[in-house]
Amino acid sequence: MKKNLRSLRASGKFVYYLPILVFLLSALASAAITWYISGNLLDADASSELVLAKHLADTRQLLSRDWVYSTELRVFQMQLVFAPLMLFLDSWRLVRFLGTMILQSLYVLSFVYMARKAGFRRQTIWYGAALLLLPVSVTYGRIVLYLLLPHLHHHVLFHVRDGS
Repeated sequence: MKKNLRSLRASGKFVYYLPILVFLLSALASAAITWYISGNLLDADASSELVLAKHLADTRQLLSRDWVYSTELRVFQMQLVFAPLMLFLDSWRLVRFLGTMILQSLYVLSFVYMARKAGFRRQTIWYGAALLLLPVSVTYGRIVLYLLLPHLHHHVLFHVRDGS
């Protein structure tokens, strides 16, 4: 094992693969935290997203005419991911977990797109993507990673595409 690690370091592949390893560990940690959050933390925002998704799945609609939206019309929100999952999954925890993981994946992909357009190095992109997935504070975790993800990746993609 030590011999393989030394030969990996000597060949320069260790430096090449280290950012990928850091990202994979970060993604694994994020998945474990998301699984915990999916079953143990439910606030008004998350519950309304799930109830709306269930309603849309039951009525087979993209937008509902008989749903009273609390503050804004929800078009590009979490229900676009949660509602299709509700069609074939019975567990709301699993729907929330898989939906959040899909949204986090889109968040990372939008960052990768932006970073490539900006000319970032490969290592910087891997490390940046790893940092995006870690809930470095309670506020970032609750608001960004588990609630506002659709807003973030749409914002990044629209601004990079427009050049602004």
